[in-house]
Amino acid sequence: MQRQSKIIGLIIILSFLIAFSSSVQWDAEWSPTPEELDYYVNSITDSLPPGKISASAELLVEQAYDLATKLSGSEPTKCKDFMDKLLGTYSQSADKDFIIVYNSGGYGNHPIGHDDQWGPVVEKIESILEELGYACSLIEYKRTESGNLPDKIEEIKDIFNSYHSKAKRLASEVEFLTQNLPEVRVIITGLSQGAGYANEVMKLLETNLQVYSIEGGLPFFHEGLSSERVLNLNEKGTIPDALNQGNVWALTKAYLSAPFKWVAFRLQGNPRSLSMCWEPPGHIYHWENPEVRSQIIAFLENNFG
Repeated sequence: MQRQSKIIGLIIILSFLIAFSSSVQWDAEWSPTPEELDYYVNSITDSLPPGKISASAELLVEQAYDLATKLSGSEPTKCKDFMDKLLGTYSQSADKDFIIVYNSGGYGNHPIGHDDQWGPVVEKIESILEELGYACSLIEYKRTESGNLPDKIEEIKDIFNSYHSKAKRLASEVEFLTQNLPEVRVIITGLSQGAGYANEVMKLLETNLQVYSIEGGLPFFHEGLSSERVLNLNEKGTIPDALNQGNVWALTKAYLSAPFKWVAFRLQGNPRSLSMCWEPPGHIYHWENPEVRSQIIAFLENNFG
């Protein structure tokens, strides 16, 4: 009787597993269809001026696919999105002298058009380079795509891990671009946590002489990279930067006042995310600040003037 019960139990379990497995679509390794391959190859070929392709379009697509599967695993949507963005950046930048990467503070998903502090700084960097006679491609890079709660939690974990894994993603993309566009230089910019991220990416690209970085307000828990190709704007505000200095009391007061600022901005009809309402003393890097402006101009002119 006991044996029969066990057999019946096993049959029920097996039936459940079979039914479950048939209802679940397991991720398979994604690869572009022939039509998608043709689209990628044609879009690269059609968008580039003669003599600008440093490798065949087919080889570029193959390299981008290998990188997509390496960084995104077997998730088809993520792989395809990665390839679209990477090859789109390549096509957009192939006839340019510079790629400027905008990388916001906070959770890293703030659009440049809504960033009234670092956004104008990055746009001025582009403007100065154009005045020096260079053609630029400005890219908005998002560390978190959707800005939902799981993405924010993942970003916080990455911050405490010094962006050990996430920094490899942008570093790999930049390596792809500089290897295939050897005449293009890349400037990675970042404010606050964006500066921390840019700093960790630069550590991975320290030997890549095509890559530079401009960082504002590097948090105290990041060890800044000392390099002639890196501009650290820390402590360049009108008062010492509490986040850069690690002033715990000032940071705590800023944290406690953030919800009240969040409410005030909404009542004024100018809503901001809670992270953008956290404003530590001295953590201000507007273009209008003479120290910020003069440091950036000198850095660009010394390196590219």
